[in-house]
Amino acid sequence: MKITIIGGGNIGTQFAVHYAEAGHEVTMFTSKPDQFQQTLTIVGSNDETIHSAKISQATASPNIAFKDAELIFV
Repeated sequence: MKITIIGGGNIGTQFAVHYAEAGHEVTMFTSKPDQFQQTLTIVGSNDETIHSAKISQATASPNIAFKDAELIFV
């Protein structure tokens, strides 16, 4: 499924990682796409990686972010 997450804060990043781990094509729509790498990680309190997944892209372009999106999280 093609999923777009609006916002790259803590909650948006959590959703993005979990959906990408589950095999979905995830795009993040954010005002600061240059601050995101293609592989996102969630790190625990002991600095261990708890979850890690590769997203499709991070973009500030609504045309790119919402094109063909099957699910949009706000």
